[in-house]
Amino acid sequence: MTASSNHNPGELREQGNQAFKQGKFQEAIDRYSDAINLLTDLSLSETTKNDFTKCYSNRAQCFIHLNQYEEAIEDATRALEYTPADEKSLYRRSSAFERLGKLNEAISDAQRLISISPKGNSVDEQTNSLLRKLRDSTENKHTQRTQIKSQIQEMFEAINTKLNQETALNNLLVISREDSGAEGILAYDSDLQQIKEFMQANERITILGTVRVLASIVRNSYKR
Repeated sequence: MTASSNHNPGELREQGNQAFKQGKFQEAIDRYSDAINLLTDLSLSETTKNDFTKCYSNRAQCFIHLNQYEEAIEDATRALEYTPADEKSLYRRSSAFERLGKLNEAISDAQRLISISPKGNSVDEQTNSLLRKLRDSTENKHTQRTQIKSQIQEMFEAINTKLNQETALNNLLVISREDSGAEGILAYDSDLQQIKEFMQANERITILGTVRVLASIVRNSYKR
C-alpha cells in the first residue's frame, strides 16, 4: 500500500474490490474498513454518502461470503442509511436475513427491491428468484409448524389418557430438542400447567420423562 493510498478512500475501496475479486475477503474487509475510517473525517456530501454506501455494502458482501450474516445485515443497513434505495444493499441484506432464517425480514427487503428496480434487469431477475425461494421456505415452515403442533397435541393427549405414556414422553423429548419443537410445546402449554401436572403424577416414569422434556426445553436458552 502506497503512502498516498493510505489517505485516499477511493483507492482503499478499489484495493478492497481487487482483494474481493481474488477471494481474499478478510483483506477486502480491512481495506473497506480503512476507507470508512477516512471517510468519517470528511464533511458529509453526496460524494461521501456514495462512498460510504459502496464501502459498507461491499463489506456486507464480504461478511456474507464468510458466513457472518449479522455483520452483513449491520453493514447493509448502514449503507441503506446513506442511500435508502441502494439495490445491492437491499439484495445483500435480504440474502443475509434469509441465511439466518429471518424470512419475513428477507421477504420485506426483496419486495421493496422489486418495487424500485427496473423490470428485466439482472437485479430484478435475481430478486424474483430469491423471493420465490423465500416464499417456498415460508410455506415449508408453516407446514412444518402445523405438523409439529399436531404431533405435540397428540403426545399431550396420550400422556393425559395414559395411553402409551412412556412412548409419548420420549417422542415429546425428541420434539423438544429442536427450537421449533420447544417453542411449539410452550405455545401449546403456555402456562406449563399440564407439564406441572405431569410432574405431580404418581408414576415415576411420567415424572422422569417430564423432567427430561422440561430440561430439554430450557437448556441453553435464557429466553425460555
